[in-house]
Amino acid sequence: MIGNSITERIGIHKVALCFLEKFGWIEREQYVADQGIDTQVEIVENGNPTGLLYCIQVKTGKSYINKTKDSITYYPEERHVDYWLNHSLPVLLVVCDLESDTKYWDFVTRQNVVKTNKGWKIDIPQENQLDDDKSIDKIRNFYFSNDNFTIVESGIDTSHALSRRISMKIVLKRNTPNIIIEGQLPKLIEGLKRSDYYRSEIVESRFRDQPSDCVWIWFYRNLEQYRNGLPFCTAFWNHPDSKTPTTLSSHDREIDGIYIKYSSSELPDDIINRRLTKGKYLKIVDWFLSETNYIYAGIAEAYATYQNDNNLSLLKHDTLKYRSQFEGLLSEEYHQNNAPLECADLDQIVQNMDAAIDNIFIVVGDTNRDDKNIVDCIKMYLKLYAENIEPAKYERKKVI
Repeated sequence: MIGNSITERIGIHKVALCFLEKFGWIEREQYVADQGIDTQVEIVENGNPTGLLYCIQVKTGKSYINKTKDSITYYPEERHVDYWLNHSLPVLLVVCDLESDTKYWDFVTRQNVVKTNKGWKIDIPQENQLDDDKSIDKIRNFYFSNDNFTIVESGIDTSHALSRRISMKIVLKRNTPNIIIEGQLPKLIEGLKRSDYYRSEIVESRFRDQPSDCVWIWFYRNLEQYRNGLPFCTAFWNHPDSKTPTTLSSHDREIDGIYIKYSSSELPDDIINRRLTKGKYLKIVDWFLSETNYIYAGIAEAYATYQNDNNLSLLKHDTLKYRSQFEGLLSEEYHQNNAPLECADLDQIVQNMDAAIDNIFIVVGDTNRDDKNIVDCIKMYLKLYAENIEPAKYERKKVI
């Protein structure tokens, strides 16, 4: 009927006008046979199109206004449900009530599409009204939300004597445009500025209740990039009063004091191909763990003796006698290749343990350090090593 067609056109134009006037977004009507999508809209940020699109399906007329206490219930056709749920873009369903000039909306998701005895239904909350100011952020946040990524490491503390430094590593869940990452950065940076995590008692005593001097965030497209230490986006912020600010050699963007650098997201072929076999890798690691646990026990015993006699020269001597035994435990073959993917978690722990023992030898061999700093550092690195012993056993059992 011509009347129904006119009603549908009025609804589509009212919805399009709302996105154009109230949201300030770009609207593009679909001039093709109706397959369940009437128009598309694109988010505009600071006057610039973002490439972030939504598909819009508009239903207009009294027959679609099935009100319950808190919602509007819409009964879609099965062909449309399949099309919407498998669409590459988020789909927004809008039911337009011309009498009250109210446009109710909700996303079409697997969570809110319900199978009934007669077909399908979608309950749209009555509070979701397109003309409501809150709707702009609700719809925009489909893209600009924490659901786009997984934080794999948070509050990493690499502070030193002059600077409180905190960082985070993030893996994206989907192909996320740079503009979304940049939109999330200020909130992520702000949270890390106030981090209450300290990697040791020494660091906490130095920086307790102080904001961070520097915050770093690394983004990875996938776990493979994360495991190989190849972020495609690096961002950092320095406190204006920092005595030792950090810098990048160059950056692509600067947003409110946050510097951003993008790089290639492709894994080099040599990274993919250079992997030790599982058997060879575990042989190296098992030998390493056996020997370093022995070395750790010896240094820990020397430190315990120092606590009783305060003989720093003896502590240094009894520590450094293990240095030659430690050197070369992780072979050249290990350093020139990558761990098998299934051993990635174990390998990170192995590297932590290797660094802890190596740092002890560096500190003890440093003739410019004062005595208290040497003792404090030995204590700190012994603790860091000890914290990795049980996790190493657990991860080793997982890869049998």
